[in-house]
Amino acid sequence: MRSDMHTSSGFTLVELLVASVFLAFGALAVVSLHIAANKAQGQASTEQIAQQIALDRIDRIKADGFSALSNGATSTKPSELPGSTMVVSVSSYPNAFSTHLKNVSVTVSWSSDAKGRNGASPRAGGAVVFNTLIVDELGEQL
Repeated sequence: MRSDMHTSSGFTLVELLVASVFLAFGALAVVSLHIAANKAQGQASTEQIAQQIALDRIDRIKADGFSALSNGATSTKPSELPGSTMVVSVSSYPNAFSTHLKNVSVTVSWSSDAKGRNGASPRAGGAVVFNTLIVDELGEQL
């Protein structure tokens, strides 16, 4: 008797198709993860630049001294971060019994079209705010 059983080795077409689908989904997941990481890096880079702009401004305010401060707000557009705005607000400290204490707030905000380092585009706009108190060390004691 002759047997018609035929044994073959290798993969069937269906097995190859299923493996290809799994491989495609895996590749799609890796590409999606890479895109999300690039967006997060762009946002972090933009925020780091904004923080440095604000801290540099606070250092310049401190270096200028208390006598250079006057109540009010000024707005500028920092060249280090296109699409951003820096607002510096100076006010007398609330509930202070002395006029020798000022509250300084520096806000750097950027729109969603602002570019980070290496031209990376963040996903959304944002803002960083730094507050500090400046005391007139030459004035009356509190």
